[in-house]
Amino acid sequence: MCADRRIQTPEPLEAILSTALDAVVVMDSEGRVADWNEAAAQTFGWSRNQALGAVLSELIIPVQFRANHKQGLGGQEYRELAIRLGARAEKKRQPASSC
Repeated sequence: MCADRRIQTPEPLEAILSTALDAVVVMDSEGRVADWNEAAAQTFGWSRNQALGAVLSELIIPVQFRANHKQGLGGQEYRELAIRLGARAEKKRQPASSC
């Protein structure tokens, strides 16, 4: 997508992200992909260039769950976490329903 949307990552961190065996996906405050490592490309099937700047939910969230994802991102708890610079915005996962 748009490589200029990629966040500026310090070199030591860039080395870790580029060699990580786990997928690392970074989302900006607009819900767009700001960074995407090679493991993410292998896991989700989108290259880094395709993913950068794309709306994250359109790449990796199944259609039937996108509304819930968007609602979660707009929630008060997430906004409070996202406001703090350098804070990790993590939400506890709720158990999946057994429907």
